[in-house]
Amino acid sequence: MNEFEITVKIAGRSYQLKIKREEEENIRRAAKILEEKTNDYSKNFAQDGFQDVLAMAALDVAMALASYEKEDQFMKDVMQKKLNNLNELLDENI
Repeated sequence: MNEFEITVKIAGRSYQLKIKREEEENIRRAAKILEEKTNDYSKNFAQDGFQDVLAMAALDVAMALASYEKEDQFMKDVMQKKLNNLNELLDENI
């Protein structure tokens, strides 16, 4: 198989993922975006808890998804999967 493991950092935590080589660039880019968003939001919502930080990062991702509604169905499906993964992270940190 064309799969291998990488480690990405999201919201200050490291996650090991088994991915296909052709997915690596997009996964690293997505993880970097989420890491930057959670860092930015943690400065504003530190007193309210980390759930709020993840919620605001999820909102940013959801807003990006909404802007692609006129794009083809494939892109919508990819973003929805990413949102589902982010929601799972939120559930784990409640």
